[in-house]
Amino acid sequence: SSMSNMIKLKKLNKNNILPGKYKLESGCSNNKLINHLRSGNGRLDAVVQFHNVQTTEQLAGKITAELLMDSIEVLNWLRSNENRVRYGFNENTFLSMFIPNSYFVDVDIKVEELMKRMGKEYKQFWTDGRKLKAKACGLSPSEVVTLASIVYWETKVKEDMPIVAGVYMNRLRVGMPLQADPTLVYALKKMGRGQVKRVLNVDKKIDHPYNTYQNKGLPPGPILVPPAAYVDAVLNYTKHGYYYFVAKEDFSGKSYFSKSYRQHLIYAKRYQKALNKLRVYR
Repeated sequence: SSMSNMIKLKKLNKNNILPGKYKLESGCSNNKLINHLRSGNGRLDAVVQFHNVQTTEQLAGKITAELLMDSIEVLNWLRSNENRVRYGFNENTFLSMFIPNSYFVDVDIKVEELMKRMGKEYKQFWTDGRKLKAKACGLSPSEVVTLASIVYWETKVKEDMPIVAGVYMNRLRVGMPLQADPTLVYALKKMGRGQVKRVLNVDKKIDHPYNTYQNKGLPPGPILVPPAAYVDAVLNYTKHGYYYFVAKEDFSGKSYFSKSYRQHLIYAKRYQKALNKLRVYR
């Protein structure tokens, strides 16, 4: 058809069509229609996505990427303590209100409306079933998200997610420090020390609320916005006797799990050797 020829001619594909809901006038030529789709003119709604967001600044930037709204406006809203309290959060836990997904909203949505929508999505996510599971874990929804954010940093292997979550649940239960390197990486970054790839023993002595080597229990809030699958991995954590885990030396992303510190050290040495070979010292 003339339309498919026109699409080929204009090189229209999934990479250059802006997603959304469009308003089309009747009597619109094929040519005009394709230009319309390519430029996003007439687009009535936009998609809001935020994945792997670590800070409020990043969140504001990601949220407004497709909107007419300015990221500074969102940032100011997120930084207002009054807003945090109104939604039932504080400075550290506020990130846990944002559940990563693709949300379709009006391209010219106002900041208050957008946040109302996010609050509604949060409430819908935290069903009675999920709330009951959180209660069974002895954690609040925000604490579940905090733990999920640590598990996200520690593993990207689906079958290991609930096992890693179980290790941390075991530690919390016996009052053992979580000793989670990602929280230390986060603390160092917050202190302006940059992004480190390898945590050193000297780092473990820093005085910071996110240092889970020095402080028992969970850190004050999530270290990033974790995908929903990780929240569910924490809620459905595996009950086992492991207190330690370390990445396998083949860098497959999989982990070795240990019940005793002695066994853990054997595995940890293998991984450290592999890192040294790659010369990852910092």
